[in-house]
Amino acid sequence: MHETNNGYNDIPNLDIFESSRDKRHLFTQNKILEIIVQEPSLKKTLNSIVIEIEKLLDNLRGSILLIDDTGKRLIHGAAPNLPKLYCDAINGMSIGDNAGSCGTAAYLKKTIIVEDIASNKLWKDFKKLALPHNLRSCWSIPIFDIDGKVLGTFALYYDKPNHPSEWDLKVMKSVAHLASLAIKKYNTQQLRNLRNKQQKIIENERKKIAREIHDELGHSLTAIKLELTSIEKSIVNAGQNMNAKIKLIYSHIEESLETVRRVSSELRPQVLDIMGFCNALQWQVDNFIDKTNISCRLRVSSEEIKLDPDLSIDLFRIFQEALTNISRHSMAKNVNVFFHETKTEYRLIIDDDGIGINSDKINDLKSLGLLGIRERVLIWKGHFSIKGTTGNGTQLLITIPKVVNE
Repeated sequence: MHETNNGYNDIPNLDIFESSRDKRHLFTQNKILEIIVQEPSLKKTLNSIVIEIEKLLDNLRGSILLIDDTGKRLIHGAAPNLPKLYCDAINGMSIGDNAGSCGTAAYLKKTIIVEDIASNKLWKDFKKLALPHNLRSCWSIPIFDIDGKVLGTFALYYDKPNHPSEWDLKVMKSVAHLASLAIKKYNTQQLRNLRNKQQKIIENERKKIAREIHDELGHSLTAIKLELTSIEKSIVNAGQNMNAKIKLIYSHIEESLETVRRVSSELRPQVLDIMGFCNALQWQVDNFIDKTNISCRLRVSSEEIKLDPDLSIDLFRIFQEALTNISRHSMAKNVNVFFHETKTEYRLIIDDDGIGINSDKINDLKSLGLLGIRERVLIWKGHFSIKGTTGNGTQLLITIPKVVNE
């Protein structure tokens, strides 16, 4: 005798299926997040995202298109399993309200579901590109940044007319979010690289200007001083007024020479090139003490530490900025500085016994001019932290991995 159960016994099996599917989705998301963190190439990251999602969704092929600099066209991002001829044909397509699934999704800033490319009006001008490759349906979702700006689109293609399930739509939303994270990370790194290049250009210009000021203007002033000495000797019997004028000129020249030395050092401390990084730190400490009357002690693990020239400049500028912040904000009486080299990293630690810092100021890097310090550290894939509480001083810790230099 055959027994019917009206489908009730199928419910546990459905729950098991959905639970298993959610676990697979979560696993895929975590795997993609790892790829985003570890892979520096945006192209490879986006390709990996599409491949992992295609494993999760049977018989669907994925595509990521990116908005170009004009904000009016979509360019190829990733589509590892779509025909190259099709990808090339839509590369650079204009967005609009009848521009296929992706162009329309980017233009209207909403998900576009086209179940049948052959009959849908959005594909009127594009179906001749898709149908020869057996692309019959296309569902597309915009990729947004945190401010709601469209960065691109993620699309799924099916080889027959079809409508997405709630599960498909859920996966599409998660992919759009993950792709947004990947694009944001890449754009941030590109901006950081640009800042690094600009900083190197600035430092090179500073070095050039400092050399010209020191060599050309400094030598000219010194020559004038020697000429005055010669003139002074030849007019020993001149009147007191003449001698007074000569001494005044001497005074002006000495002041100008001192200005040349100071400006030249601020532009590019020659002690970095001549005496090395650790001695440059000590030179800066001595200047800090002279200008502020704040006690400052420097300790280094070795005076023989040799740094990449660009890293030495960045660390030196970080040190200068940190001491400037202490003199302006901390009301400290004592500062301790420790520069240490290990097998894997360089460490710069700066402690003061000033008024300390609260959590709001730590989180607001701009309030103490610390944004530039953080950017310099991140260029070298380093770590930057501030510790302190109100009334108990502040500690700035910089660590730079040595592997970056090798």
